[in-house]
Amino acid sequence: MQWVDKYSPSTLSQLVGQEQPSTQIQSYLQSFKRGKALLIWGPTGCGKTSAVYAIANDQNAELIEMNASDLRNKNAINEFLGSVIGQQSLFSQLKIILIDEVDLFSGIYDRGGIQALSKIIETSTFPVICTANNPFDKKLKPLRKISTLVELSQLDHSIIFTTLKNISQKESISLPDPVLKTLARKAGGDLRGAIHDLQTLSSSPDNDPESFLASERRKTETIEQALTKVFKSTSPELYRGAFDLVGENIDTIFLWVDNNLPREYTKNKDRKRAYDALSKADIFRGRIRKQQYYRYYVYIFELLTSGIALAKKERYPGISEYKESMRILRIWQANMKYAKRKIIAEKLANKTHQSQKQAFQQIPLMKIAFQKNKDYAEKITSELNLDKDEADWLNK
Repeated sequence: MQWVDKYSPSTLSQLVGQEQPSTQIQSYLQSFKRGKALLIWGPTGCGKTSAVYAIANDQNAELIEMNASDLRNKNAINEFLGSVIGQQSLFSQLKIILIDEVDLFSGIYDRGGIQALSKIIETSTFPVICTANNPFDKKLKPLRKISTLVELSQLDHSIIFTTLKNISQKESISLPDPVLKTLARKAGGDLRGAIHDLQTLSSSPDNDPESFLASERRKTETIEQALTKVFKSTSPELYRGAFDLVGENIDTIFLWVDNNLPREYTKNKDRKRAYDALSKADIFRGRIRKQQYYRYYVYIFELLTSGIALAKKERYPGISEYKESMRILRIWQANMKYAKRKIIAEKLANKTHQSQKQAFQQIPLMKIAFQKNKDYAEKITSELNLDKDEADWLNK
């Protein structure tokens, strides 16, 4: 038997490290109203699905579970959920419907899935609970509008260590605390993964903790999860190294931080301190480009994590939706806007033996003459060998 199942919490009170969200989940069921779903979200392994199973046990409720990957489109959702919602629960007890990993809806094959799910929720007389890693995906917008959002935070490594130690004692496993602590840290907040690792290590024929830990579990995080650690956390264990597992380059991380910092830090003094850290990190980035001193990356990431996290006096409440910077898109749009002008200026400069800068300055006058004099337009088109798109641009 998998230890993840064996030691899964049977009641909501046994869900470790999630006391406040547990209260919110209970409150939702106690005051359930038709048309309102519960959307539990948080990083992998924080206990989202376990929380639903636990509350179902607490309420002596019948739990109907489906994974979003099994409900691939509108027809599948209507067929399954339509029949479930239309039936009374066995023995007239409470029925809870769980749609796990609802953010798996994606692509053309899931078209209409979220809308169909939202319509069924609006008419359901039973509580519908959904789970997701990232509830702020654009495709989940209809679902967010009719849902109460409850965030389960990433578990601190100390909580994971305590859980692993308790399991070890119950399973009569003799592993030193440093090994358990290393397992807890390497899990990256994923309690389920840590329990899997503990079981794998204990069942290994060699039972060699050192060689097992050397093969570090590969784990990636989204940029949104990393920003949550930096902006929301006050614990060094969480915000230090927040970007270590993010598969983005340093320039992209800078853009994300710069774009979302003023959205998160609303107090001027906090913003000032945070931007001071960000600007210092940017100075080191410039030195790397000029001098190739790659050791400065250590200072960059320290400023992007600890520097910005410590800039706030206290944690800002509420849920933040972090958005990608549009700066690159605007630059691209501007480049595309002037691309035709640049090409025409190059052709004019080559034809008239002048600099491209001088030719560029003559384009506005050329446009006026091109639009007012048809003969001139034809001559210029022929002389500069302009294609249809370039001629159309001059004629606008």
